[in-house]
Amino acid sequence: MTRRFSGGFWPLRSDRAALVDVLRPYIEAETVVLGRTKMVPWAIDTGAPYSLLSPVDSWRLLGQAFTELDFQAHPQRYDLTGIGSTGASAIITPAVLRFDNGRDQPAIITMPIMMVEPIPRLPGNHGNWRMPSLLGCDALRHFDLTLSYNPPSVTLTEAAPA
Repeated sequence: MTRRFSGGFWPLRSDRAALVDVLRPYIEAETVVLGRTKMVPWAIDTGAPYSLLSPVDSWRLLGQAFTELDFQAHPQRYDLTGIGSTGASAIITPAVLRFDNGRDQPAIITMPIMMVEPIPRLPGNHGNWRMPSLLGCDALRHFDLTLSYNPPSVTLTEAAPA
């Protein structure tokens, strides 16, 4: 039996007149981190080796406890590099992602994710608080990914066993 999980697109608006607005593919998953559970919209990023939980989604999951984490001294600290994450750190933390297909046949993945350090420290519509959570290759390797921009559709299909 093949299980399929559908996502969608949300507009990614550019603040530069020379760049066109684009659609970003995403899929929602019930996400469990540090004993807390929330639905998280994960932007699909085939160029990211690891999945990153954004500051805003970490805040929604953990509340005030998120801003009290010490990203500099944490034993599972990881320094991020690349576009959009220059100079940031993350904490590697266990997570459970539950993808629902609406037929009571979820796909459940237990894996480490990177919880991104908030810059600035307090929540708002600035800094990396605007970044989405990214579903990287560590999660995507469990699926075959199909993207169509016309008409827009996102599908994760359970990968055949090797």
